[in-house]
Amino acid sequence: MRGMGRGLIQTAILALGLLAASACQRGTPDTAAEPDTVPAPSAQPASPQAASEPASIFRPGIEPEVAAMPERPLEAAVSFAEGGTSLSDQAHEQLQQIMASPQMEQGGAIILRGNTDAAGTDEANLRVSGRRAEAVRKYLIDRGVAARRISIIALGERRPVRPNAKLDGSDDEAGQAANRRVDVTVELP
Repeated sequence: MRGMGRGLIQTAILALGLLAASACQRGTPDTAAEPDTVPAPSAQPASPQAASEPASIFRPGIEPEVAAMPERPLEAAVSFAEGGTSLSDQAHEQLQQIMASPQMEQGGAIILRGNTDAAGTDEANLRVSGRRAEAVRKYLIDRGVAARRISIIALGERRPVRPNAKLDGSDDEAGQAANRRVDVTVELP
C-alpha cells in the first residue's frame, strides 16, 4: 500500500505539470500564445470611429493634447477713451490680452489703425491717430514683437464706430470716447 500511495502522488504531480504546460502552450485569455511577438496591425480599423480617435502610443486611454489653432485673424481695439496719446491702464489690459492671443504667437502681420473723434481739424486728427498707433507699436516692440511685423495706418476721424454727435447737434461724449482708439488686426501667417 505504501508504494501505491507514493505512485499516486507522483502521478498526480505529473498530471498537474502536464496540465500547466498545456495551458502555457495554448495561452489564457490574458496572455498571448507567443509572448515575444507583437501581433500584426489590422488592415482595417475596428470601426470608423476608432480610426479618427486620437490615442497615445505610450499608454492606452491617454488622450494626446492638441492645441487649437485660430481660424481667423484677431480683431481687437485699444481704447484711448480719455484722449491723448498715452496708454491708459485699460489700454495696458487690452494689450496684454492681445499679446496672450494665439494669433500673436503665430507670427502673422499686425496692422494698427489709429482713430480719433471728430473734434479738431482733419490734419490734427491724422497726427493724433498716428501717435496713438505709434504708442501701441512701441508697447508691442518693447515686449519682443518684431518691428517688421507691424504696419501703421492713421485714419483720423474717418472710421467712427459710434456717432460723434447727438441728433440735436451736441457732442456725444460716449460716442467720441469709443472713437478714440487703435484697431489692432493680427493676421494669420
